[in-house]
Amino acid sequence: MRVLVLENHEEVSGGVFCKTLDRKGALLDMLRPRHDALPADSAGYAAMVALGGPQDAYDDAASPFLPAEMALMRAFAAAGKPVAGICLGAQLLARAHGGTVAPMEFPEFGFTRLTVTPEGRDDPVLGIDASLPLFMEYHQDAFTLPPGGVLLVRGETCANQMFRVGARSYGFQFHLEAEAGTIAEWMREMRKGRSYIRAKSNGRFDERQLDAWLRDLPALSGDSALACARMAENWLKLATPSV
Repeated sequence: MRVLVLENHEEVSGGVFCKTLDRKGALLDMLRPRHDALPADSAGYAAMVALGGPQDAYDDAASPFLPAEMALMRAFAAAGKPVAGICLGAQLLARAHGGTVAPMEFPEFGFTRLTVTPEGRDDPVLGIDASLPLFMEYHQDAFTLPPGGVLLVRGETCANQMFRVGARSYGFQFHLEAEAGTIAEWMREMRKGRSYIRAKSNGRFDERQLDAWLRDLPALSGDSALACARMAENWLKLATPSV
């Protein structure tokens, strides 16, 4: 089955999530909305993935492609086809269905402990008995749940971390897809002051914590990858070859 993947920024790939879809036999059609024309509807595709990026999900003037991307999310949902939005993609999914996106007081960065809600334990993509691993966060904005949205994973600093809207559209604020090499580069950028959120952190990032994350990165990223692969596979099961 064909899956449309929107790469919103060249430095934020589909990582483990998209590699899992590929391994399970999906044919990935990669487009970059900043440069490529988006399809008018979901015809020819079984599902859609929208990836992350440094753009602000509420700023259509700076990113004129955002309205078309959100319209496409609604088109896939109306056709009963799965949508997965990661980080920026999750914020766009929330906004596409009536939620709002706004800056946080302080950005959220690093491996973070999250909690599955009671609704999450009954969800076909997430439903698990054990606690989640630590997942990587890298964002400066947060969203409200859209009308009818169901919160599946909650965070302490940023409450809305994973949600479902409708039967098959899922938003992941955390970077479940990020691989070890990508995360290491993000942490190096943060240390050197090149990260787009470093200036907004007001000194809240502890260099010793960065050292600890980098030291433990193989285990942290390994646990995250296993959970991501499970969720990506479960999400793909919601799609059908008939498009």
